[in-house]
Amino acid sequence: MFGLGIWLLSAALLGAAVLVVHAALFVAVLRAERASTMERWIAILPPALPFIGWRVGLRLLPVFWGLLVVAYLILRAAR
Repeated sequence: MFGLGIWLLSAALLGAAVLVVHAALFVAVLRAERASTMERWIAILPPALPFIGWRVGLRLLPVFWGLLVVAYLILRAAR
């Protein structure tokens, strides 16, 4: 039972980190000068956001977003 609690806590914290990084990346794409209006609209779609972020010149946040999503999916698949 203790292992399930640790797993649940880590999944919740990792999910919260994904949401925070996703929101920060979305705001950064909306503020980017190189982003066209169409790219800003496409950035609403969660799977497209890191690709749009990379296209407009952001490098750290899209990589961090991808790493967190992969870690979250691995954690979910492990249980």
